[in-house]
Amino acid sequence: LKELGKQISEVVSKKKQTTAFLLALLLILLLLLTQFSACGSMLAAGVDAFLETTWLSDDSDINEADLYYTQLEADLQRQLNGVEGRYRDCDEYRYNVDEIGHDPVELISYLSAKHGIFTFDDALKAELEQLFHEQYQLDVETSTETRTVTKTIQAGDSLGEVVTSAYCACSICCGQWAGSPTASGVYPTEKHTLAVDKFNPIVPIGTQIIMNGTLYTVEDTGNLNAHGVDFDIYMDSHTQASQWGHKTFEAYLAGGSGNSVEVTVTETVKICTVTLKTTSFDALVNRHLNLIQREQYNVYLESRGNRQFLAPPVVYNWYGNVAGLYGYRCSSSNQIKLHRGLDLSLPAGTEVHAAHAGFVTQIGTNDDFGHYVTIQNDHYQTTFAHLRSVGVSVGQEIQKKEVIGTVGSSGSVSSPTLHVEFLYDGVYYNPYFYLQSGSGSAFGGSFGSSEEIVGGEPSALGESAYNRLIREAEKHLGLPYQWGGSSPSSGFDCSGFVCYVFTHSGVKDISRTTAQGLYDQCRKVSVGDARPGDLIFFTETYPSPSPVTHVGIYVGGGKMLHCGDPVKYSSVNTAYWQSHFYGFGRIS
Repeated sequence: LKELGKQISEVVSKKKQTTAFLLALLLILLLLLTQFSACGSMLAAGVDAFLETTWLSDDSDINEADLYYTQLEADLQRQLNGVEGRYRDCDEYRYNVDEIGHDPVELISYLSAKHGIFTFDDALKAELEQLFHEQYQLDVETSTETRTVTKTIQAGDSLGEVVTSAYCACSICCGQWAGSPTASGVYPTEKHTLAVDKFNPIVPIGTQIIMNGTLYTVEDTGNLNAHGVDFDIYMDSHTQASQWGHKTFEAYLAGGSGNSVEVTVTETVKICTVTLKTTSFDALVNRHLNLIQREQYNVYLESRGNRQFLAPPVVYNWYGNVAGLYGYRCSSSNQIKLHRGLDLSLPAGTEVHAAHAGFVTQIGTNDDFGHYVTIQNDHYQTTFAHLRSVGVSVGQEIQKKEVIGTVGSSGSVSSPTLHVEFLYDGVYYNPYFYLQSGSGSAFGGSFGSSEEIVGGEPSALGESAYNRLIREAEKHLGLPYQWGGSSPSSGFDCSGFVCYVFTHSGVKDISRTTAQGLYDQCRKVSVGDARPGDLIFFTETYPSPSPVTHVGIYVGGGKMLHCGDPVKYSSVNTAYWQSHFYGFGRIS
């Protein structure tokens, strides 16, 4: 019966446009057989089990539904990437961004459990859009923040906008010091002398300042801060001084007491805060499916719709090694493009196996694919790219599961990756639905495994230090994300959390720094050598000039403890984290 299921699955997949007809024919055959023999009962049970676990929709509709959802996600990523272009007048950008991405099997299982057989039409597109807007909520807000900052100003640089008043040498302006020398010991001169606050001067005495085309020298002091003034300009007459009032100019450092000065100023900063909240797909399932539909949904997840008639490309369980899914994606130039294959992150040198029988029709090398092999038969065509080595030749007949080459990093990838494309009768389909999976971890249990936390792996820090680190980290589980936060009272961002946990656990005192700063302090370790207690780094999780944008504490078993939103444990084997994976590092 198991072999019968495989045969039916392959027939159904080959006859994509007549799936419903074939299933109806099978049911009629089943009814006839049950009238004549006990074998009919066995066949009935087998066919019933197969039908209950199979996506009944046509493959083209399945493909289009998933593609449309990836297009919505790619457009969301493009919106996210374009925030700084749309809000150019902001001085600072803060990102609190959840992951973008879905599991295609979850989406199609949801649609199949809800509708049985669905077609990709305007009604389904509207339903997918509603589901998408429930899963992702993007919010962009602008605000202003006034703060006092100290910065070094070089000669020729602007001090920014300053407020000025005016004074003269009379008793009204100077009181008991009327007619006396300035604080610097010289007598004031009109269009030359400036005064600053006595106790908190904006620049030191002797500094030369250019304002409104005039060169001034700071020679005097006064009680200026009480009146909200940065500079007091000396005038020869009280009439001129009193008529001046308060005027604002842009001031420039011209030199005088040095080529640079430490300036403490109050500035108003316009901040753009970008928040992307992602609702888990399980929550959407519970929201929209009834109890019976949810049970069916779980059955479909287990069977993956009975679509796996292609042999596994590698002997390992590759589901945890997906680095890029088939579908639309937003490129580095912020353009939406269709990615026609499945990318798997695998160790270099891993043997690659043919997904089906056929003949080698192409072997080549180009800038995108690197070294690649194409195998084709009457209906199927598969291409394997980014290979390190190729072990077949053009025209050679290939058997299913035969080794054709090894995984490499040739072409447009920077780490060992296997790219797989699948066509049926010349039309691209998502290999994720059709490829079987092997067993075991490609990385020997430390990265791709589904074991529980730590998973029996030795810690990079030693057992005692690692336990202290995790005990401290777990105190903050559930704490919401706060951009720039570095303590429980203020909240954490990803790097603030890691720095705080290492320091307060006593494992290592780490000064507050960014995710990039932590990466720069680490000794780099390979995926195969990664151990609990190492740091795991990610890139391009939000727009940033730094390569590294997110960091977590790796805990083994393919999991990390990090400050997402909130502080939580997460699998690093999802398509999102795999596609943004940057590397491992070890704090000495």
